[in-house]
Amino acid sequence: MDKSGNRLRFLDNRYAVVYKYKGYAICTLKVAVPAEGDELGYVIDDAKFEGLVFGEPEGAIQAINEGGL
Repeated sequence: MDKSGNRLRFLDNRYAVVYKYKGYAICTLKVAVPAEGDELGYVIDDAKFEGLVFGEPEGAIQAINEGGL
């Protein structure tokens, strides 16, 4: 659960929900360390979108609208 009370289903507590769209949580890392392999960007808290990282929230919204890849 993040500070705002949102419960993440597939991501760990390193992520914070920045936006909710059509029931999906769009998240980003609270603290990212690229030198340790962290990817900067936004992810969707759902197994269907696992491994996808978007440069901006709009990319995640588009993926949700398309029903995943």
